[in-house]
Amino acid sequence: MENESDRLVQELQSHQIELEVKNQELLLTQGRLQMSEKAFTDLYNFAPVGYLSIGEDDLILKANLTASDLLCIPDQQLVGHRLDDFIFIDDQDIYYKYRINLNQACELRLKTNKGILWVQLNSLKLELAGVKYLTTISDITIAKDVEKTKNEFIANMNHELRTPLNAIIGMTELVLLTNLTIEQRKYLGFVQKAGTKMLSLVNNLLTLSRMELKMELECSEFSFVEMITHVKELYKGLLISNKSSVYFNCNIDTNIPDKLIGDHSRLFQVLNNLLSNALKFTHQGVISMTVNLVSKDTSSCLLGFTIVDSGIGISRENMSKLFKIFSQVDASTTKKYGGSGLGLVISKQFVESMGGSLMCHSEGEEKGCTFHFTCRLETV
Repeated sequence: MENESDRLVQELQSHQIELEVKNQELLLTQGRLQMSEKAFTDLYNFAPVGYLSIGEDDLILKANLTASDLLCIPDQQLVGHRLDDFIFIDDQDIYYKYRINLNQACELRLKTNKGILWVQLNSLKLELAGVKYLTTISDITIAKDVEKTKNEFIANMNHELRTPLNAIIGMTELVLLTNLTIEQRKYLGFVQKAGTKMLSLVNNLLTLSRMELKMELECSEFSFVEMITHVKELYKGLLISNKSSVYFNCNIDTNIPDKLIGDHSRLFQVLNNLLSNALKFTHQGVISMTVNLVSKDTSSCLLGFTIVDSGIGISRENMSKLFKIFSQVDASTTKKYGGSGLGLVISKQFVESMGGSLMCHSEGEEKGCTFHFTCRLETV
């Protein structure tokens, strides 16, 4: 009997020791869990971006301290508010469009107790424990201030550079109308050409800088027939005045509506860039422009433009360089024909901003080039 009792006592002592060990392990695990939870809470609260947990009806369920600091409101007071309560009234439409598609970031202004704050929003759908999505808020006020300064600088340079260049070109043209010796006319012709090239380069650089600032399309109603007629007359006139052996053909789809809505100045610049390139690199033969109605619905139409030349062409190896900034197919082309390589870069970005794409095809050197682009324009 005593042996049985001793055995039971030993078993109880053994179980007690095991329980104490398990208890110590549990306490250690609990401590680690608390430390991990504190580390996570600190990372959440003091992250460089604001975090907002958004629930149904776009109500804020939780906010970290960074979001609280950005909005200058205690985090507990943010709970229960809608994010659009803090959005600047002029940016409400931007936010609502952003909510429809959360795949891209959104830049807008928030109202705070300290004034207007520029932020970038990014959202991730969760559908977890009542949380509809997690939204991050990044302060981009400094970046926007830099952008504003850059914009003002570009506006000033627009005037400071173009004004003297226009004066040089204009006065040179006036002097060329007077009685000059052959040598004087030759030198002034060099000045005129150099000034025109410089003005073209300045215009391209200013256009490129504006595009970096994400300038919006300036859409308005225009006559498509008038714009195309202007392009045809311009290039036919250039070919006649230069006594060129190049012929210019233009074929326009008669199904294209005349009254359209879009940024016609950008569309004209794209056509001008592509046609001037074709003219520059084609010494004889034909340059043709064809415009087709690709598709049409109740509110818009997709137009396809094709410009074909019989010029120097492009090798397959150099095709990848076409749409790179300050790039031309080779150094000899730059020396012989000039140019900065900006025209095609600008054209490509313009076309893409109008909902289209720009591509080039060439069978090789001395076999001409074909440029094709599409753009979507609204119908009246």
